[in-house]
Amino acid sequence: MIELVVEELKDDIEAFLDFCHYRKREEGRHSDEKITRYEWLEAKRKELHSRIRNRRSGRSSARSGFRSVF
Repeated sequence: MIELVVEELKDDIEAFLDFCHYRKREEGRHSDEKITRYEWLEAKRKELHSRIRNRRSGRSSARSGFRSVF
């Protein structure tokens, strides 16, 4: 039964651990400021959007370089 719950919550637990690691890194940089979950989500969102943009631009440049002989 516990295994089922752990499997179900696996993604949530992983996301929370990511947040904890991020908060520790950021507290080292900004020692007097508390990092909120909202700030972490905003940083994560920007990171993911940047990766999406990079992947899309990589695909479109690869397509534009292909010239069909047909």
